[in-house]
Amino acid sequence: MINYYQILGVDPTSNSPEIRTAYRKLALQYHPDKNPNDPEAEETFKLISTAYRVLIDPEQRAAYDFLISHQHQAAQKSDTKQEEDAFNPRKRTTYQQREKHREKYYQQNPESRPEPISYWEKLGQNHWMNVMTAVAFSALLSIMVGIPIYMYIKKQQEKEIARLMEEQRRFDVARSLYEHKAYHSALDSLEILVAHPKANYDIISYRNAILNDLYEKGQDAYFDEKYQHAVYYWQLLVKHSDYSAVLYQQLAMAYEDIGAYQQALSIYEEMVGMEQFNIPLLLSAASLCADQLINNEKALKYYTMATDAMIDAYIINYGRAYALVLQPKDIPESHYIAHYGLAVVLARLEEYERAKLACDWAIFLRPRRPEAYNVLGNCYYAMDQRQEACEAWDQAIHRGSLQAGEWVARFCP
Repeated sequence: MINYYQILGVDPTSNSPEIRTAYRKLALQYHPDKNPNDPEAEETFKLISTAYRVLIDPEQRAAYDFLISHQHQAAQKSDTKQEEDAFNPRKRTTYQQREKHREKYYQQNPESRPEPISYWEKLGQNHWMNVMTAVAFSALLSIMVGIPIYMYIKKQQEKEIARLMEEQRRFDVARSLYEHKAYHSALDSLEILVAHPKANYDIISYRNAILNDLYEKGQDAYFDEKYQHAVYYWQLLVKHSDYSAVLYQQLAMAYEDIGAYQQALSIYEEMVGMEQFNIPLLLSAASLCADQLINNEKALKYYTMATDAMIDAYIINYGRAYALVLQPKDIPESHYIAHYGLAVVLARLEEYERAKLACDWAIFLRPRRPEAYNVLGNCYYAMDQRQEACEAWDQAIHRGSLQAGEWVARFCP
């Protein structure tokens, strides 16, 4: 009997995902499209497909395992019985006693002794007797076990043929839907087919081709500034494909471009749930909340998460005394943006002491930039510390801030 496990290169204890992975690997290697005009590869592909259909279906696999196991046990039982007979003391003793009595009888009645049989003749007789016994036992076993299993497998094959016909029908419907630009319905139909444990490789390939095509359509629409079309295509991809940070980021940007800021925030929040330490992502969500949605509480949440992630990185790279060894020139611009944005939001929420600390960090990272000095001066002024406010605004003026000049003229006589 053909060993399907050896054909797929898996163990008899392998689970369905392992069998499916092995099948797909071999199917890719021996697929007729990749081996044109190669009859041997085509036959191998058919054998691989047959092995996969039997082993991936729990009922067919159980029947196949039972047949393999039963034949193996029958062979083992025959060998074991012969070994037991040869090494069983009771049987050996009985045989020796019987031979002793027979020899005594022949001595008393020499005319009854039969003609001697040579060793080779006796060996031949025993050999053919064993062969005939094995043949008879195998035939009986085939009748008792083989016929019910054959009927069961035949029934399962009929079911499989019916399933394949229905699968092909649905596949044709999905292709027709896609050709008529009913992308959502087409993908829904393909998802049902792909989710089946015995999903056809051609269907999986067609679905992947559709996803790639929709992504390119979205890219083209976005570059043509047709943001609503880009949103439509990328929404389909988000629903019907695995998580992709690039795709989610593009969809959020397209939402922002059409002014759908709440939908963009929903995308960012979903991404943050999977990438809590992605600093650029956290800053995008914080900036959207602070500048477009004017939601300072949520902006504070994301700016705080971003700065906490930065501090964790500082500790890992420089130790807990990171503030003493950090070199501003080695720190990315995004870190300055995070501390400055945090200071702005804290000042809006009237948490001036925390805002001053965030300003200090921003000034340390980019000492030649005026923005943090402006916010620092505003914090001091709100706390009735006018001299400190004027000094901070003076520093902003020296760095090119026109707004700080107006504040000094008004509030610093």
